[in-house]
This record gives sequence, C-alpha cells and structure tokens, in this order.
Amino acid sequence: LAKKPILAVLHKNSTAVEVIQNSGAGIVLAFNGEEDLDSIKNNFCEKTHEYLYFIKQFDPSNIIMTAFEQYSAKAVTKQLVNLIEKINL
Repeated sequence: LAKKPILAVLHKNSTAVEVIQNSGAGIVLAFNGEEDLDSIKNNFCEKTHEYLYFIKQFDPSNIIMTAFEQYSAKAVTKQLVNLIEKINL
C-alpha cells in the first residue's frame, strides 16, 4: 500500500505470500517453518538478485491493488460486524 517494492521472507502458509505475488508488489522468499531455515540461507542471494532486477523495472501504478482489498480496514470491519450480528441473533 506504500507503493514501494517489497522483499519478504515469509512462511509459505502466510496469506501475505499470495497477496504480494498476486499484486505484483514484490518478491517473496517462502520457507516451510523451522525445519526449512536452510532454504532461506540457500536462496537469499538468488531472491536478492531477483529483487534488485524487480526494483529496476518497478512501477507502483502496476500494482494490482485489488489484491489488498480483503485486508483493508473497511473489509475487516465488515467481517467483524457480520460476526457480531450473528452472535446477537
């Protein structure tokens, strides 16, 4: 949302992995928990080079902002209101 390129190191099951990839906002180095920490060490240089190439061609206007919509304050508040309404029924 800051319209800056992202380099993220995230657990492969993080919802942020899909959001960053689908939005075109950055590069993700995904790993599979503690047992997979070596993959960070083994792939960090490659992902850093990929990121450096990415930032050279980065254009914030190309970010697919709709990928972030479900995580907006408005969307999350709507979900919360819906849950509260279900409890009150």
